[in-house]
Parts: sequence; structure tokens; C-alpha cells
Amino acid sequence: MVQKYHSFNKPIFAKRIDMKVLICANEEQQKEITNEFYAADNNLVFVSKVPEMKEDFDAFLILNTDISEVDLSLFGDKFVFVNEVIRTNYELQLPGNVFRLIGWPGFLSRPLWELSGKKDREAEKVISLLGRQTVFVADIPGLVSASVVSMIINEAHFAKEESISSENEIDYAMKLGTNYPLGPFAWAERIGKQNVNNLLKRLSQDFLRYEPSDLLK
Repeated sequence: MVQKYHSFNKPIFAKRIDMKVLICANEEQQKEITNEFYAADNNLVFVSKVPEMKEDFDAFLILNTDISEVDLSLFGDKFVFVNEVIRTNYELQLPGNVFRLIGWPGFLSRPLWELSGKKDREAEKVISLLGRQTVFVADIPGLVSASVVSMIINEAHFAKEESISSENEIDYAMKLGTNYPLGPFAWAERIGKQNVNNLLKRLSQDFLRYEPSDLLK
């Protein structure tokens, strides 16, 4: 059996990996994961809550639970992937088998997932079961794409604040001019303004250019 996933809009085929993965996700997250890049596999199990019994699985994705409320020692040395955009691996003192990723609305549907943690080929294989490719990035708040998108959203709110243009005009211009799937205001609604504001506040502790717009505050 082969499993198909996409990279840069080209189909790539990989041998099936004999690994059982538990994915703890809400309904929206599950829908994003099971999009066009996903190939159904009986070894992928979706649940809404992390079960007590964990020894039957080889890896875990915890997307809808605050990782600081989870006892990571219960997973032993198995791979664990967590939705944690703002706090770093270092700040959370995550062990080497735990990787951060961006689980915000709109990010899980992408064909390329960013991981924060030591690069590991076996960890990449886990994510490939979901039809995604991975890129390992620095252990920083926002990883890469969440920081970039939040900055764009913030600048758009500054523009509205200064009466440069309206929300609809800015969204329309960004979609046409940059071929973005969403404009910055639509993106803010999709991601959640509170998520964006929280990340910007964290980033602004080190770089003043990330100071959130009053409209976002």
C-alpha cells in the first residue's frame, strides 16, 4: 500500500509506515487535517480527549489541550506533537521527544508543517502519515509563519486605525496583490484576534515593532 501526499502541488508517494498515531483534536482541527493532503489510514486515530491508556500508540498529536496541563512523563520516550504557538520548548522545559507546531485555525490545512525541536527523521515520518512535509525551525515564539501572519494582521489594523483604508479594501488589495488566500482582517477572524494579540504581546517583549495595534488590544 502506498500513501500519497503533496509538496509544492506535486504528488509524492511514500511507503506506508507501520505506526499507530493518536490525534487529540477538536472538530475543526480534524477537518483541517483531513483535507486534500491527507490519505486515510487505519493507524490514525482521532479523539477529542487524551485517553488514560497510551501504550497502544507510537506517537501523539495533542492539538486541543493546553500542554502545561498534560503529564508528559506518561508518554515515555514516544513522539508527542503539541499545539503551542507562543511558549517555547525551553520555557516549557519540554523533553526532546516533544515538538511544538502551529495548530491555529487555518494552519493545519497547509501541506508544510513547522516543528520546533531537534530535527529527527523518525518524527518527520509521523507527520508524513498525515500527508504533510515538515520543516524544523528555531525555538522561538510564533515559530515562523504565525509570527509573519500576525505582523501582517497588525500592520493592517494600524492602517485602518490611521484611516488609510477600510477592512474590505485592505483585504481585497492583499488577496489580489499578493495572492494570499485571505486578507489580514479575514485572517484575524479565522485565527482569532485574541491568539494574534497574545502572540504579538509576547513578541513585543523583545522587539517593539510587534507592539499590537490598539484595535487588536
